[in-house]
Amino acid sequence: MNNQAIDGGEIYRPGGGIYGSFRYHVTNRHGGVEGQYLVRSQGWVSDTRRQVEVVIRRVPAELPDFLAAITLYNPNLLANFSGTPPNVCGLDTNLPTGMAWNDAKASDCVPGSGDGPDAVGVGVHDDQSVVDIIDALGSRAARVTGTDGSGGVEEASVYNLEAPNPTGKTDPLTAVDVVNLADEFAALADYIYDGQTWCNGEGQPDASGNFGTVAAPKVVVIRNPDGGTLHLSGCSAGVGILVIDCEVRFTGTFNYAGLVMITRRGEATVDVDLRGTPLIMGSMVAANPMNEATSVLDLRGTADVFFSREALALAQLALSDRAKFETLFYREKQPNDADFQFIW
Repeated sequence: MNNQAIDGGEIYRPGGGIYGSFRYHVTNRHGGVEGQYLVRSQGWVSDTRRQVEVVIRRVPAELPDFLAAITLYNPNLLANFSGTPPNVCGLDTNLPTGMAWNDAKASDCVPGSGDGPDAVGVGVHDDQSVVDIIDALGSRAARVTGTDGSGGVEEASVYNLEAPNPTGKTDPLTAVDVVNLADEFAALADYIYDGQTWCNGEGQPDASGNFGTVAAPKVVVIRNPDGGTLHLSGCSAGVGILVIDCEVRFTGTFNYAGLVMITRRGEATVDVDLRGTPLIMGSMVAANPMNEATSVLDLRGTADVFFSREALALAQLALSDRAKFETLFYREKQPNDADFQFIW
């Protein structure tokens, strides 16, 4: 049965006194389509009644099908894999159960615990970057693993996603596409950090700005119009979509589940330094719009990045919760009291 709501109320004059009244009837899943609503509204003043009927549908932005735990959309040292590289796993991995997400550690994650499909460890968009990253891994190739395409796991899982790879797919996105997605997602942001103040999606200061939770994933943008590096210290956790649009250094513990997008739009460099013991589940993408040969992603040390479709589903939920409505049908009709009854 479709979910329904019926309500009504009075309309008051600015100086007081009843001017008219209204009532409405909303039916969810109209036509059997999830997120589609039939809205009937009737209002009257004195002996004049009017009724309208509208069909609207929620249209959330859609996440692309990411093929790697980390995807780098520009060549030439876009990521720093020297020293002790990050632990990157392309096997689909579910979030740890039985604990709060902010308390989870990499040791609580079970690689391959998800239902798949799996991904590669690191995806790039040119052949030379594949060679450079594998060379940088050296004897630590086991730090970057992913699917071998036949149900197994392989080390040094670094591939050019513009060509066939063990996922059986090619990546249709470009650096420009990633930047455009960041713009689209930023327009839906629940919270924006401008370097000094958290603001809500309407641009108003909001002291409760947060990175989202499993129960309520968020779209969050971090930027710093004044330039320089933002330092986020202590223990942080978040769920949803995180757009990093400036130089950021995370210290302490940072647990994030969902999609992390690194792109300093309109600038040449982005430096994101995850120190301490960061744990990221979902997928990370980095795009440098100016294509400058500058390292933008520093994950050396004890960083852990697990590909997770469960986490990406939470990112999609964050988008769905901020979905806009489009009008599919509108008409005025003769007032009909039968339209404002429950249909059982």
